[in-house]
Amino acid sequence: MYSNQMFTLAGYVAEYLKETDWASLMKERVLDALNMTSSTFCEHIVEREEGVAHPYVYNFSGNYYIRLEKVILRVVDLPSPAGAIVSNSVDMAKWLKFHIARGKNEKGEQVVDTDLLVDTYRPNNVFPSGPQTRPLFPVADTMPTYASGWANEMYRGYPKVYHDGSLGGYNSGISVFHTGNIGIVTLINGPYTQDAVNGMSHIHSYAADLLLGEEPWLNVSTACSYPYPWYPPSNTLGNGFQTTLERKFGFNRSVRKAAKEDIRGRKDRLSIRRSNKVSQFGAERDTFMNHNVHSKVSNLSLADERRPFHRSGHAGHLHTVRTNTKFEVEKLIHAIRQRNVQTNRPLTDYAGMYGHLLLGNLTVFIDDLDGNLHYDYGLFGRGVLHPYLEDTFLFTMDTEMWYLYPATGMFMQFFPSNRDGNDVIDRVVFPTDNGALFERDLKLPDGRRKP
Repeated sequence: MYSNQMFTLAGYVAEYLKETDWASLMKERVLDALNMTSSTFCEHIVEREEGVAHPYVYNFSGNYYIRLEKVILRVVDLPSPAGAIVSNSVDMAKWLKFHIARGKNEKGEQVVDTDLLVDTYRPNNVFPSGPQTRPLFPVADTMPTYASGWANEMYRGYPKVYHDGSLGGYNSGISVFHTGNIGIVTLINGPYTQDAVNGMSHIHSYAADLLLGEEPWLNVSTACSYPYPWYPPSNTLGNGFQTTLERKFGFNRSVRKAAKEDIRGRKDRLSIRRSNKVSQFGAERDTFMNHNVHSKVSNLSLADERRPFHRSGHAGHLHTVRTNTKFEVEKLIHAIRQRNVQTNRPLTDYAGMYGHLLLGNLTVFIDDLDGNLHYDYGLFGRGVLHPYLEDTFLFTMDTEMWYLYPATGMFMQFFPSNRDGNDVIDRVVFPTDNGALFERDLKLPDGRRKP
């Protein structure tokens, strides 16, 4: 199964057994052994790092890109084993050859045991076959199973292992065809939208066709219009078949119409605006609550809604800035202040250390300078908590990760319980994708464990 947490745990086990840190192990056992001299680790990146591309996210309401700081890569210091290596095409070619050679480096030396490496390709989970199947498309590209950090895919009848991934404005994809001794890698910077996923996938498909000696099925036009012209219009299908397709692909009539309009030009598509122009505070509350707390759909960017056809990969809601930008958040905060919203209990009742067994520590405190309630959640955020409703606070993110909060939600809710007959605040939900519940006084060790 796909689990960043389990890869992180495996890395910590390796640290414990070898009594050194994961980065040192990787450098000695893998990077040095494969002569990947240009590769490094996210935790070592500084803002003035030369040779490292800048990350970008996209604001779909203003239709412009936002350049982030390179140091954003350092947020994966703790879960480094799940994906924290910074590399380039030269070194990734050596990584591809390592997999094609079943664990050997360019000198023919066995770096990783063949049986252990091959075991990572073996299927562990069954997946739906995927939407790109024949006869709808000229070429089938499906993912029937998932292995250990690899997707087992079938492309035009050729088995391959594949995976893509992303981190804060960077995207990558890797394909290995063992039967043809072929490896393909794409490294791009920019938001992880469905356009990015499709773009990397199309590059892999076209390159694979050339290397496998097959006639390419994509060209300049169809690579941009995908899944059209192959996805049939509704008037050519029976109602029953159409319903099946819509259930399988997630299409509906309005989405299909919008997707068709994409083909007419990117300029027209990017001109679409979504704004929450409301004047009353109650309407602002309902709008933001609906978009950021109650609605899972709100995590999809506007581009994902208009391009819902997913091949491999997943929508990157952490890489797009939704319409509730900083300016709109500031307007809501101003409205709250104008109404002089107060909590029904003193701010000291909320202050304290809250912990999560997997996600670490969250500190809530009263700032001595402004007297407001603040929070500190390490690299992922710190800022002011503004009273909003009973035991609910609107928050802003004042770190390098500021671009995350419009996508993941902006409300932090506290919950009381009865302790010794007293009404005590002892839990708080931080708005991650599914909401993470932190408990008071459950404090984990600070930072990474040093051997």
